[in-house]
Amino acid sequence: MRPVSLCAVLCAFSAPPAIPSSIVYPHKAGASPLTVVLDFRGPYAKDAVEEMRREVENLLRGTGRPIEWRSWQQATHAVFDEIAVIRFNGDCRAQFWPNGVAAQGALGSTHISDGIVLPFSDVACDKIASSVRFTVLGMERTRADMIFGRALGRVVAHELVHIMTRSTVHSHEGVTQSAFSPNELTGEKLDLSARDLLRISEKERQ
Repeated sequence: MRPVSLCAVLCAFSAPPAIPSSIVYPHKAGASPLTVVLDFRGPYAKDAVEEMRREVENLLRGTGRPIEWRSWQQATHAVFDEIAVIRFNGDCRAQFWPNGVAAQGALGSTHISDGIVLPFSDVACDKIASSVRFTVLGMERTRADMIFGRALGRVVAHELVHIMTRSTVHSHEGVTQSAFSPNELTGEKLDLSARDLLRISEKERQ
């Protein structure tokens, strides 16, 4: 695969705050890494970001693809085999809104141009926080941010599957279904379906 730089994908964005260093997970020998660039446009909780990354790694572990995490600053002048840029909009921290109305609209979206799926996604932190507000109600702040981070990770993994398969297809179950309930966002386990693993594998062989 031809190496690509961050600016070759999207070079008009300003730099966000720094994020914690990456986590290393085992992967298949020889598999090319997918570099995920995190672009935060608002405040975030470090505990939520760490949990988000763990959740994404666990969900995509079966693909055999190593995932390398980079902040915007770390990626701006580097070159990678394959990248995905995830922009986080809003406040990426657990929010306690027990009396509010749940936010409407997509929790995440991946950009498409002329029918081609681009390696760039938006994640709506405020909408995710609103969706899980009753789940985290009454929790200690660190625990609440971790549960929120789990939900965040499932939305990010969903968008990454679109990017990895270069497809807008959704499944009827698991992390690539078209909509999530609060329990599916925060429950103990949500899987990547066997069908999705096959789609990713087939796309990588092309």
